[in-house]
Amino acid sequence: MAALLLLTACGIGTGDDRTLLEDGYEKAFFAQGFLLATHQDHVLICDPTHPGEILQSLHFIDSGLKQPAELCIRRDSPRYVCLSSVYMAFLTTLGETANIVGAPDSSYLFDSRSKTLIRQGRMAVVTHGAAVDVEKILALSPTVVFANRMQKGELHQLIKKGIPVVFPDEFNENTPLGRTEWIRVFGRIAGKQALADSLFSQIVLRYQNLQQLTAQLAINRPTIFGGMEFQGIWYVSGGLSYIAHLYRDAGADYLFDDNVSPASIPLDFEVVLDRGASSDFWRIILAHPDTISYDLIAKANRHYTKFSAFQNKKVIACNPSLTAYFEKGILEPDVVLSDLIYAVHPELLPEYLPTYYKIIK
Repeated sequence: MAALLLLTACGIGTGDDRTLLEDGYEKAFFAQGFLLATHQDHVLICDPTHPGEILQSLHFIDSGLKQPAELCIRRDSPRYVCLSSVYMAFLTTLGETANIVGAPDSSYLFDSRSKTLIRQGRMAVVTHGAAVDVEKILALSPTVVFANRMQKGELHQLIKKGIPVVFPDEFNENTPLGRTEWIRVFGRIAGKQALADSLFSQIVLRYQNLQQLTAQLAINRPTIFGGMEFQGIWYVSGGLSYIAHLYRDAGADYLFDDNVSPASIPLDFEVVLDRGASSDFWRIILAHPDTISYDLIAKANRHYTKFSAFQNKKVIACNPSLTAYFEKGILEPDVVLSDLIYAVHPELLPEYLPTYYKIIK
């Protein structure tokens, strides 16, 4: 009940003004990729690009109950295997660290307790680079494996043996809160629905409070663009993408907002330079073992120095080698938004200390 009140206070509403489907499922508040059963023991994972298409049907049971025909996940004595640090973050946030028996070999794994369990041999590493050690996973006798849909071919042996493999589609969501809302799916799988709903409602409240800070900025909205050139191509985020939503919520005008696509658009460097040369800010994600500097960026491509944002030292950078951005950023959209607001409108958050995104000094 407390979670429901929080959701209502956030302006999200209750089940009454969400779409309640005839077959007993309700849509999520922000996410497009799943439906929740009203009776709490069933989740449908959908294809957000093809409305109505069901990709997975998850059913949860406890010991001794009859198994239905759908993909069945036992919630008693859970043994989780995660093939992504993002899935680790969803579970650790719900207090399920001790039940994770398999983890990815990821340089972006920052959770201290998980790293301790790996060192102690109580949590096995089941990937090596992009390769998945299926035999090791089988030896762990997992009750559920969380994997990227692109790994489905490698996991055929697990699926054939009846081991539940769940393919969360959180990164197909085009809004920050839509991605975060997948904690509600993990909450149902772990039998912690109330906790997941409560945590999510608190995140929504914080995020929407930040949105209100910038909502009235009709003027003094700086321009921004993002990304970097890769092998001759610059992949620019579409105007309906996850990051474009963050730009708008941070009180900035995105230079490629006119492209009404949720996907990235491949452009020539010259096209981006032509439009972004005079932009106020430039946002990048660059993994590096040391602090990112302007010299480092210039060495990557001397043409980067032609951007005004570079010349005026207005480059906003995230270094995932030194922060938990790729692990926990999805669960902290309010923190990511705060970082961006502080970068482009520091007067709105004068005492703030950024976590993931910082203007390079």
